[in-house]
Amino acid sequence: MKHGTPKELLEIWDRTKYDQAFRFVFVRNPFSRAFSGYRFLQEKATKARQEGNLSPKFGEYLNLSFEEVLETIEARKKRHYAFQEQVHWFDSPDSFHFLGRTEYMDEDLARAWAVIAPDVPFPVNIDALNVSASRDEWRNMSTQSRDLIVKHYAKDFEQLGYSTDLDAPNPAPFPSPEPRA
Repeated sequence: MKHGTPKELLEIWDRTKYDQAFRFVFVRNPFSRAFSGYRFLQEKATKARQEGNLSPKFGEYLNLSFEEVLETIEARKKRHYAFQEQVHWFDSPDSFHFLGRTEYMDEDLARAWAVIAPDVPFPVNIDALNVSASRDEWRNMSTQSRDLIVKHYAKDFEQLGYSTDLDAPNPAPFPSPEPRA
């Protein structure tokens, strides 16, 4: 399973395996997540069109501006998975032993690794496959786009400690995970 909620994990694992697993999740700034979702939809739609396989799932987003995609996503009751709130993926932050932030990816992965495999050296310089948007991209967005993101990701801003101020510094890393017995 690539992505799954704790409830979905319990459907495929027995409770003992679930309780014994070191569960962790990484979250990202909601502004960065919105830009990432937009790029994802544009790339998928462009590739599908080139392959002659443009489905409605991605086709409706082709050639839309960032703001137009946000407006389309916001108008729907069911959100495209690329734009789901991150807290959708967990029942509560307590569902996991560790929450990491993509803004501190190498450091937070190393902290999780120290719990998972304390006797194995941590491989450094992890190359991210889906690099977060830069603050420069955020600063250039319209007030309307900013307001749509703040509304759409309200729970993420609230529960994950991110600021709705585009110029605010990154929040501090979450606490280190506890060593496992």
